[in-house]
Amino acid sequence: MKIIPYAPQYEESWLRCRVLAYLHTAMYEDVEIEKPTFDGRPTIELIAVENDIVIGIIDVVLDTEELKTTLLSEGLGAFIPVIAVHPDHQSKGIGLQLYEAALTSFSGCPNTR
Repeated sequence: MKIIPYAPQYEESWLRCRVLAYLHTAMYEDVEIEKPTFDGRPTIELIAVENDIVIGIIDVVLDTEELKTTLLSEGLGAFIPVIAVHPDHQSKGIGLQLYEAALTSFSGCPNTR
């Protein structure tokens, strides 16, 4: 398993991973037919891939001075609209690894806490 930045060639696999991960949860109706693009906002979009199949996903949307979504009193923040792990690969720490990789990516983001 490797964690890499999302690329459009993985869209179908990304969608499958997300829908299967949410299938038996309260999010089961939240089905996407295209990967969200977040209206051009800065993002960190990572996937966990095994044998060229997406088995985990995390998208993090970053605040900008122009469009702040988080409720921090000062500075810029971020939020996670999606984090999911394919059911066949859950309980192996993949979600945590994706989260930690996303946090590491913040080091290049000014003013984000």
